[in-house]
Amino acid sequence: MQTKTTSRLGRSALSLIVAAAVAGAPTTSLFAQKKPAPAAAPAKDAKPDKAKQAQARDAYKRGQEKLTAGDFAGAAVAFKEANELIPAPQAQYKLAFALDKAGKGPEALAAYQALLASSVPESMAESKAAAEKRVAELGQATLKVTTNPPGASVKIDGERSLDASPMTATVKPGKHKIEVAMADHEPATRDVEVAAGAMAEVSLDLRPAPAAAPPPPVASSAAPVASSAPPAAPPPPEPRSKVPAYVVLGVGGAAAVVGAVFGMQALSAKSKFNDAPSTDRADKAESKALVADMAFGVALTLGVTGAVLLLTSDKPAEPKSGKLHLAPVITPRAQGAAATFTF
Repeated sequence: MQTKTTSRLGRSALSLIVAAAVAGAPTTSLFAQKKPAPAAAPAKDAKPDKAKQAQARDAYKRGQEKLTAGDFAGAAVAFKEANELIPAPQAQYKLAFALDKAGKGPEALAAYQALLASSVPESMAESKAAAEKRVAELGQATLKVTTNPPGASVKIDGERSLDASPMTATVKPGKHKIEVAMADHEPATRDVEVAAGAMAEVSLDLRPAPAAAPPPPVASSAAPVASSAPPAAPPPPEPRSKVPAYVVLGVGGAAAVVGAVFGMQALSAKSKFNDAPSTDRADKAESKALVADMAFGVALTLGVTGAVLLLTSDKPAEPKSGKLHLAPVITPRAQGAAATFTF
């Protein structure tokens, strides 16, 4: 009984194992397709082969030699080859430095940024600081503006520059509008685009401004007034009065009468002196003769003056270069008038 039972149990177990194997075969295959086994990660301490190391060292050495010789473009090519064979921060910095010295600002900026994005060892702290400084500087662009003729005022993006052309300005990378102006010249503009770390040179020719035309004459709205009548003649001068002349002549005539009277008395006194000479009669005769002479002198002076006043014309006198002066002359022995003419 035990042998039969054991035999049946063994057959049942074998059947279950076979069924399970048959049923589980596709299930295992399905899961194997959905979840592939991960690839084995390379060992962290894996090193490049010796041939690649030798090529990288040779390229780095050539870069150093070209850098020392001043061949910056050739040095950049060599350092780039060395860094591609075996990436290293030293080769990356040398590549950025050579590109920077070669004047390739945008490429140097990208190389410096790639260096700073990597893990830079502490032994390269000085090189890292230099790279950060150059990134800040190369992140800008440079514009050099020249004009013909020079000396024009420059505006970049509407902002006036402090210097006249030729001038150099630091700007942000991108598009910029340049405006130049100069007295007696037409203004000029130019749009330019400059990359980070690069310099763009812009040269503008200024044309002389055309001469301004003179303004047209302005017609007067007021018509000229025609003169219908000739200008009025000035009024004739009032006739000169003759009264002063008559007064002077009258006084002169009275003086002549006085002179005649005293002259006759002087002659009478002289006759008496001749008949009976005496000192008293001599003094009387002499005093009367003196008064007569003075009266005749006054009469002569006033007579001449009155005649001049009477005969002077009312017309404006012609300018003369000389002048007549009359004056009576009375002395103990002679009486009369004196006339002087000055030029």
